Amino acid sequence: RGGAGRAPSGLTLIVSALGGRHAVDTVITILTLCSIPEPERALEALVGDVLKPGGTLLMYEHVLSPREDVAWWQRFWTPLWMRAFDGCRLDRPSHVWVEEMDTWKESSVGGKEGEPDENLFWHRVGRFVKKEA
Repeated sequence: RGGAGRAPSGLTLIVSALGGRHAVDTVITILTLCSIPEPERALEALVGDVLKPGGTLLMYEHVLSPREDVAWWQRFWTPLWMRAFDGCRLDRPSHVWVEEMDTWKESSVGGKEGEPDENLFWHRVGRFVKKEA
C-alpha cells in the first residue's frame, strides 16, 4: 500500500501521464467507483497525488442505499451483477468513502432529483474541493 503522498504502483503511470503530482484541476467520477479494484486506495491516490490543492472532485455514482431493505437486495444481487457487468458492484458506499476523506475544505453530496429512496440503483452526486497545501 502506498503511503501518504505516494501513488500505488498501478497509478504511477497515470500520475506521470497526467503531468506529474498535483497536475489536475478537476477529477470526475461517473459510475466508475462501483467497478474499479481497490476503490478506496485509488481515491486516495487520485485525490492525494493527482488533484491539485484547491482542485475539485466531482462525482456521480450509484451507491449502497441507507435503507436496510434496499441494501439487502443490493447485496443479494451484487455477485450476479458483477459477473454480468464487468465487476460493477451495487453495494459500494463510495459516497461515504469520499465524504470521510480528511482532504476537503468544502463538500456537498445530494441525491438524484426525483429518484425514490427504494431504488436499487441509488445515486449520489457530490462536489468536493481539496484543501490548500
